[in-house]
Amino acid sequence: MKHAQQSLLYRLYHHSRKKNYLMPLVLGAVFILLFITISMRYVAQARKLDDKIIAQNIEKLAAIFQKIHQCCVITGFAHHKNTIDFLNVISFKGDRLGSMELQYPEKWEGPYLEQPLVSNGKEYQVVSTTKGYFIVPGDGVKLSNGKVIGKDIIIDNTADVAALMRNPEALLSQGQPLAAPLEKVSIHQNKITHATDLDEAVGVVDY
Repeated sequence: MKHAQQSLLYRLYHHSRKKNYLMPLVLGAVFILLFITISMRYVAQARKLDDKIIAQNIEKLAAIFQKIHQCCVITGFAHHKNTIDFLNVISFKGDRLGSMELQYPEKWEGPYLEQPLVSNGKEYQVVSTTKGYFIVPGDGVKLSNGKVIGKDIIIDNTADVAALMRNPEALLSQGQPLAAPLEKVSIHQNKITHATDLDEAVGVVDY
């Protein structure tokens, strides 16, 4: 009887020690899992916030280009993809600023921004397609849906950007489009005969 009691106590003792060994491992695993879950949620929320800022910036840029078109008349852009890095220019010579071509450059009322707008360190761009001009995030920008502009979302000259703006797997986030058309600005294939590049512009606002 005494031997049986000792055997039982021995088993209970070792079972208790085994539980003491396992408990830190279990708690550690739970902590790591909790940390990973919180981190993933934080990253997801941060990207959604980035998307919201992108939508606001694109809306702001669309309004600026509309204002420019009303006074200067945008006749086109020089490239398929045109970086928007010239809206902080005060004055310039010629009828081209950056890659944007203007019919009445003398009516320029800039600067329209203190400095170029960016997302993920990338400046926004105007892309030329067969269906018009669109403002989109710069190549390399990662959206909250995990897609990367220029890699997963390819915007070439045949891209249907309007359709992408309705697709949550592309350029639609939380009901907000992450692109905008340049209203009333039509596609032109004009040759540039009196062009001025951005580096020839004067009075750039640099804060």
